[in-house]
Amino acid sequence: MDRSENWKLFYRNMEKNSQNAVVQSYGERLAEAERLGKLEDVSRLQQEENAHLDSIHNEIIKLYDLRKSQYIAYKDNEFAEVEASLTARSGAFHYYIEDPQNNSIYKNTELDPKVESKKALYSIQLPQKYVKNTTLP
Repeated sequence: MDRSENWKLFYRNMEKNSQNAVVQSYGERLAEAERLGKLEDVSRLQQEENAHLDSIHNEIIKLYDLRKSQYIAYKDNEFAEVEASLTARSGAFHYYIEDPQNNSIYKNTELDPKVESKKALYSIQLPQKYVKNTTLP
């Protein structure tokens, strides 16, 4: 179950529990008014109950929308922070990839990779059977 489905289930249960409490509360008062023959009170209580149930439904929708918008804002902020971090380090990470299957080269540097890999703190050539880093003991 994904996050959205979990939230929907949570808020659906919250709405159901709140509505059950309202129905129970008004049910007792409605039964008492009907027993006493107060038809105008029965009608008024039914309208109040329906209004209360509608307000619960609207409040749950607002809460769900608020939670969703807060999560989206959080993720947007997280993305912006990662993007800023990558932008700040854009000159520190260089790649040069040769794809022998389709004779393509993917790179973010114009420098010669054979010369630059000797000056780099760490470089990796794939495929390889083991990782070798001469700068670390």
